[in-house]
Amino acid sequence: MADTMTLDEAIEHAQTVADGGDQPLEEGDVVCADNHAQLATWLRELRTRRAAEQAVAPEVFHRPTQGINFGRHLIVEGWCWCAETNAPDPEAARLLNSPECLAEALNEIVQLVGMDILRPADMCQVPLSPSRVETDEDDGGVTGTVILTTSHGSIHTWPLQGQFAFDLFSCRDFDVDVVVAFLKERLGMTGGEIINFKREHSAFLKNELRKYNT
Repeated sequence: MADTMTLDEAIEHAQTVADGGDQPLEEGDVVCADNHAQLATWLRELRTRRAAEQAVAPEVFHRPTQGINFGRHLIVEGWCWCAETNAPDPEAARLLNSPECLAEALNEIVQLVGMDILRPADMCQVPLSPSRVETDEDDGGVTGTVILTTSHGSIHTWPLQGQFAFDLFSCRDFDVDVVVAFLKERLGMTGGEIINFKREHSAFLKNELRKYNT
């Protein structure tokens, strides 16, 4: 028998030993034959599983050897809070509920960090539902996106709670500190959580979680 065999050859060999040929089997041979029969069955199951895996895992799932830097992704979960009243800042809440102000801010912020706009910010007002407000379930606000040559920026706001979620993803790198400073100045952000990472092969090469309060 060769030192190495293909899976099909191993199945054939195990089955041949299990069958025992035309000669009667001794007691020890019967045990050996049973073991090889089980081995042949297991190898057939393995062959079936491998065939199924190859059928659902085409070559497209094999990553190229040369990596691609997909760019930087910034996620900001910000809030606009008034320390004196321990409540959302009224002026910030007004801005967070204004599609016009947010569209202007979104367009300005991406240009500030050197992005080229393909489609200017398109904002939608989210209808306010009194029933949800009464149950402390914030409703209303604004949601929208700006489309870039290098990807996109987006924002969604909760004016009644003085909070917003902002995303900026671009294959062209940008200065995160400039973006954060803009959000603080323009939207009145007083605190938040910032997730900033670079993406390559859909894997996080750098994952930075920062928290700050002013």
